[in-house]
Amino acid sequence: MKRNGKQAFTLVELLVVIGIIAVLISILLPTLAAARRSAYNAQCLSNARQLTMAAMLFAHEHRGYVPTASDDKWAKINDPIRQKFAYRAEPTHPDKVVVFDHYSSLIPYLGGKMGQTFLSAPEAQSKVFRCPADNALEMSPAGYKIFNNVAGGYQAVSYGYNADIACVSDVTGVGRFGQGGDSIGVVWGPSGPGYTATIGQPLQCKLGRIHKASEVLLFADCGIREKTGGSFPLDYPDSLYYTTNWMDLNAVPAGDRGKLSGVLKTSWLKDRIPMLRHGGKKKADGSFAECRINVAFADGHAETVLQGNFNTVRISPYPPR
Repeated sequence: MKRNGKQAFTLVELLVVIGIIAVLISILLPTLAAARRSAYNAQCLSNARQLTMAAMLFAHEHRGYVPTASDDKWAKINDPIRQKFAYRAEPTHPDKVVVFDHYSSLIPYLGGKMGQTFLSAPEAQSKVFRCPADNALEMSPAGYKIFNNVAGGYQAVSYGYNADIACVSDVTGVGRFGQGGDSIGVVWGPSGPGYTATIGQPLQCKLGRIHKASEVLLFADCGIREKTGGSFPLDYPDSLYYTTNWMDLNAVPAGDRGKLSGVLKTSWLKDRIPMLRHGGKKKADGSFAECRINVAFADGHAETVLQGNFNTVRISPYPPR
């Protein structure tokens, strides 16, 4: 006898199909997540390299100087004829010019127009400042702190600048940062008033005077939003600057001094390194494993640097002595 009507799936068959789909999803999800992380890392690495190449182009047109991380007062003292750095009109005083911040100074060299800031530039330029793996860009307010006369507070930027290179000194030889001119002390920097035998002035923005530029960080993944202390703007964990600012040489072994590994071992500097941005793990004891960040070096090349290789990345632009 023939059975009339269409034959349907049994409950067992349906459960088997659902089980197979679940297994396939469990297999594919880690692969898809890994592919996404890889794509994010590639874009982030490209961003960091573009920023460094833009800084090098800026230096080519500004007598060998990269944009300064010091504030307006100290920039003008070091640039009386306005040829080293980029300037803009002060909105409330059109007859007065102020130094551009280091991010906005790069806009023309990223394909934007002269006079645009990193806040007003089109997406084609502004996206270069944002890492696609940076979760802080989804917070409110987004991003991290920068200290300049274009925008204060939190801004949607993911990459830190090397203040050891990009700060200038006052007329007495003391290195100065932004927001009123807080001082900066650089490992191996030249001596000045108040400095020590191993900590001195910043490099004064002179790109060509970097010792072994292929080893020195210029831009890199930077900033975390956890409040872990820091009473000085240059040392805030949510501040976008890399520096050896008064690095704790008592706690840092000789082989790590002036390097990213030494930053990681100095309590007031370490928390700016976004150890988990591109993967990695935080252990129960607070230490990290399998972490990495993207670094663009002062010679123009960029690398993804593993935690175990932080000792190959120099922050101080000076040779050890």
